[in-house]
Amino acid sequence: MTTSRIGRAWAAATLLIAVVCGCSVVPVGRAGGGEDSPVGDPMSKQFVRMVAFPPRPEWTAEQVVQGLLAAMAAYPDDQATLAEYLTPKARSAWKPAGPVTVVQDTSKLEADEERGTATLPGVQIAGIESDDRYVPVTGGGQRTFKYTLKKAANKAGQPVWLIDSLDDGLVLTAADVERSYRPAKLYFLDGGSGPDGRGSVVSDSVRVRLRPDENLAETIVRRLLKGPSSALRGAVTSALPENLSVESVTATDERIVINLDGFVDLASLNLDGMKAQLAWSLRTLASGNRPIELHRDGEPLAAGLGSIALEDYKSWGSDHGSGTAYYTSGGEVRWMSGGDGPGNPVHGPAGQRNEYADLALSAGADLVAGVAQDGIVVTPDTPEGTWQRVIQGDKLTGPSWHRDGSLWTYDRRAGAVLRSTADPAQPPTRIAAPALDGLDVTDLRIARDGVRVAVRIGSGEIRVGAITGGGSAMMLGNFQSLLKVPDGQQITDVAWRDDEHLLILISSSKAGPSVQEINVGDGKAAALTFADKRVKSIAASGSRILAGTGQEIIEYKDQGWTTNVKEGAQYPIFPLG
Repeated sequence: MTTSRIGRAWAAATLLIAVVCGCSVVPVGRAGGGEDSPVGDPMSKQFVRMVAFPPRPEWTAEQVVQGLLAAMAAYPDDQATLAEYLTPKARSAWKPAGPVTVVQDTSKLEADEERGTATLPGVQIAGIESDDRYVPVTGGGQRTFKYTLKKAANKAGQPVWLIDSLDDGLVLTAADVERSYRPAKLYFLDGGSGPDGRGSVVSDSVRVRLRPDENLAETIVRRLLKGPSSALRGAVTSALPENLSVESVTATDERIVINLDGFVDLASLNLDGMKAQLAWSLRTLASGNRPIELHRDGEPLAAGLGSIALEDYKSWGSDHGSGTAYYTSGGEVRWMSGGDGPGNPVHGPAGQRNEYADLALSAGADLVAGVAQDGIVVTPDTPEGTWQRVIQGDKLTGPSWHRDGSLWTYDRRAGAVLRSTADPAQPPTRIAAPALDGLDVTDLRIARDGVRVAVRIGSGEIRVGAITGGGSAMMLGNFQSLLKVPDGQQITDVAWRDDEHLLILISSSKAGPSVQEINVGDGKAAALTFADKRVKSIAASGSRILAGTGQEIIEYKDQGWTTNVKEGAQYPIFPLG
């Protein structure tokens, strides 16, 4: 039996009709390549589709509202059924557009038939924006949805409860989202900000809605063609031509074929960038290392494209951090040795005692920057190096290196973002950041992808944005709040672990220090609890997480902490981050 026939048999055998809520839950799923897709292929996985039914005369007002919510879950595939729940007045007034509101559940729905009203109090856990960004509501937010109902005739002339007024937009439960959406990482290009000038791919996390008439790969490629979400808009580019559309995506045991439609000027194509975007965006679906082929009207798009394999584009990944760890001791920057005990100091002035604060290492660890009383100073990691001031100011945040070799800080006195080429002969450039105007910015950290940026506001909030534009048009924008800590807690340190994960050190007078690891793409948070209440700083790169206590450097391993440097250590450092 083929995959598609198995799916049809399963759907027929497990159709669940819940008349009380006016819906059916049906397992469906179109195989990636029809009859040829291998069983177990991630492109052919079943998903559950909500099928809504019109309101019935015997339903109570509460059941009608439940049916309306079921129709909202099915709305993108079936808009006609939802309209049958609405009076003509509501039908003309209600607008489905805008962010989707995601609530935990609808268990507290109540209706008053005498008054013709219903209320749905609940906890909003997230929103799905029109650009498919999934934005969690930190800590959950109380929401109450109100409905008015009235008796009216249905198509058969029978009296039924109908919705006469309701809030605009779709309301889905967490179960609806789990059933109908899938998280996906789309990959775009950073514009060649690295020293090699070639560029890298940058991930953009979204939630794509599954469709019964196409497989997941089709859905992802269609969404990729629309461009980045608002989190990265203006900060990344795409090599995929805007006028292309997807005809189909098919799969066999040997390959995945994307058949496109639309005019393509082959001479102007960035073939490598195009391949990299597709290879990374479809990497979880190209199981068994199947190559991806691009066709147009059933024929190969271009001879130069050939087969696309993720293996060929792994180097386009944008984790540009070094695994080598460093730490400070009396101001000296030292290598982290392989075992316990102190490491050797780096070359030049940075390896000697100094009074500079917030020392930071460039991508290749060949430059060291720090905060002096009158500005930011930099020295090369060479015996003949000297400290030189590159940014002047007496109220600057700790320096943050960009992978292109530039150095960033926030001038708290002037309320300005400053960017330096790390050349003392060149004055720093003021970078526009209108979203930060009037805010108490206490820290600014550029991510290793060279695109995202995290800022700490006071001691209680983290916001994440992106570097948009280029040249004289460069600015910081697209900011959104990532974390706000409650009263009694303070954010004391921030470190990028990789391009998508931010570590946030939080101190509490009651519970001691802890770390939140937050995925900046979808807002998901996980807590790491510190057993040592003396922890004062954190640093991370990939799988390694280090903390400084003021006297020791400890490393997070196997859900616990191991001492790396026992005496005289201040705080750990990784290049960039």
